[in-house]
Amino acid sequence: MEEIFNRWNPWWEEGKVPTGLLGIKRERYLEMLTRQVKEPRVTVVTGPRRTGKTTLLYQTIDDLINSGVASKNIFYAQLDHPGIDKDIGTIVREFKRMNKIPAKDKTYLFLDEVQYATDWARWAKTLFDMHEGKLFITGSTTALLETDAFASLTGRWTRIPIWPLDLKEFISFKGGKITGADRYLEASYLDDYIKTGGFPEAVMEEDANARAKLLSDLFDDMIFKDAARSRKIRDPSALRQVAVFLLSSIGTQTSVNKMRRVFKLSAEAISGYIDALCNAYLFFPCPFYSRSMNERIYNPKKYYCMDPGMTNSVLGKTSPGAAVENLLALNYYKLGDLSYWKSDVELDFVIGKAKAAVESKFKKDIDPKEIRGGLLFCKEKKLNKMYVATDDFEGERIINGITVEFVPTARVLLGQAGP
Repeated sequence: MEEIFNRWNPWWEEGKVPTGLLGIKRERYLEMLTRQVKEPRVTVVTGPRRTGKTTLLYQTIDDLINSGVASKNIFYAQLDHPGIDKDIGTIVREFKRMNKIPAKDKTYLFLDEVQYATDWARWAKTLFDMHEGKLFITGSTTALLETDAFASLTGRWTRIPIWPLDLKEFISFKGGKITGADRYLEASYLDDYIKTGGFPEAVMEEDANARAKLLSDLFDDMIFKDAARSRKIRDPSALRQVAVFLLSSIGTQTSVNKMRRVFKLSAEAISGYIDALCNAYLFFPCPFYSRSMNERIYNPKKYYCMDPGMTNSVLGKTSPGAAVENLLALNYYKLGDLSYWKSDVELDFVIGKAKAAVESKFKKDIDPKEIRGGLLFCKEKKLNKMYVATDDFEGERIINGITVEFVPTARVLLGQAGP
């Protein structure tokens, strides 16, 4: 175990984090994590695998060392490694023994993929209550936050979700920068973003075939290593079939009964599989909007993938319209409450508690009939304005007494327009 610890923590000998581990900074997330350093509560870093959680931990460690913290007082461990004890108490004691750290000295503990450790929540509570040091933990499934044991940490933790790169970060990672005079480049970057997606490794991979394999492998890892394992699913091949079905049905209402007939499985099994895939951050739900709990439960959900680049790689192709709708859904899902609405026609997105209506129409010429769902919703909910995310068309029209604002999708994803 000592050899592994030394390999994981090269700053003990070198006094700094090796440059090769630091990657490209995601300033927004790094600022959140460095602010957490002074907070006594446990910092829980969640999100899909391969979104850069480990790199952000290394960057936080580097910031600690640069601020004057002794490098030997900082410990990082990968708890999914087969060669170490899964008991956190044993791991922390061994770290302190190796570095001869007195009990009174403050330490900084970074425990990666903590869900693999034995009784991790109880140990996290113990370390917090005993003031053993500042604790950062990461996990790649929502199961990290769902265990009964996690309830013991109530009031003792702060969650920071790490998502795939958004469009602004994507442009930055590609070395671009858009000023007012360069707005015409936004659409070009969006086209690349649709094909590549937002997983940092995929974004930096220039070879299209290598990128496709990377994303396809990641798709399978999220199914077999995260979804199947966290929910103890006995037939992971069936789970993958359900995942591919959802991937090919992005943005459409998903009927469990229809899927039950397709896969010859029980409705309970299908629901469990979908829950496992969402638990692994591979998909996320978009429920029906209603103030009635019964209507929300009765109506089918729509599902979107965490990354459009993955859809391209697994299916071989996807329509730009579906990919953009997926990106808009992800954008609003990360910001908060997302749902859809339907009467005889559908509205793509309801934002918040009926605060805004958004239609995704990735083209220039849009017939008012194509946005009837949004117009009907606004009339019913007494909203005087709705938004339509377009290819690059920008403007405003009054239709049936409703102000319709047409905004380029790239500007919505960059946070420059839309609700």
